[in-house]
Amino acid sequence: MLEINNLSKSFQDNKILNGVSFKLEPSHVYGLIGKNGIGKTTILNCLSGVLNYEEGEVLLDGKNIQDDMMSYKKRIAYTPDECAALEYLTGKEYLEFIYSVYYPKASQEKSNELQEKASPLIKLFDMEPFMNKLIRSYSHGTKQKISLIASYLHDPDIWFLDEPLLGLDPKATAGLYKLFEERKANGKIVLVTIHDILAAEEICDTVFLLKDQHIYKTYLDVKGNDTFPIDAIKELKS
Repeated sequence: MLEINNLSKSFQDNKILNGVSFKLEPSHVYGLIGKNGIGKTTILNCLSGVLNYEEGEVLLDGKNIQDDMMSYKKRIAYTPDECAALEYLTGKEYLEFIYSVYYPKASQEKSNELQEKASPLIKLFDMEPFMNKLIRSYSHGTKQKISLIASYLHDPDIWFLDEPLLGLDPKATAGLYKLFEERKANGKIVLVTIHDILAAEEICDTVFLLKDQHIYKTYLDVKGNDTFPIDAIKELKS
């Protein structure tokens, strides 16, 4: 379980997050919704170690992540809204690089493991024609796909994704939904920021509404819940 307690974050004199608290349980897909610029990405950046936070604590299985950040980062993955891939590499080279970060001792065995893990994902996202091309030549959607594959390679216990549906074609979107279901079935955690309320209803078990610098409302059991989209849209408009 990942527990976030009273998280606060400011940029200069601008308070973005103030006392944000929520819990993430295994075998769940969580959504984070809110207006543009409200702090959704800031939350993911804090939880993934990209940003420091001034107040509060984040506990993984009861232990403060700050006590052993390296071990924590090995258990998580973060897919940002902008592809962070090294664009002078090919897709194949980039996956090899990412895999070497988590498994630094190169060997033929490791190479075989990478191939075994990457091949189904490459096929799932129709990436076979692009793996030997430079990432800088990719479209936005194709960059998003290679970023998703790279994030998934080390089988993270917790997967943070920032607006992952943007730029994906319908088949890739269906593939991502399939990965979310696999995460749930394997006892993992997914937290995704999302603008599309109907998509949130389709893929999320629980949705957090970020408003007024904190978690303003929590929607439980949102799948098939006809009242969720109506209420969420109403809150976002207010």
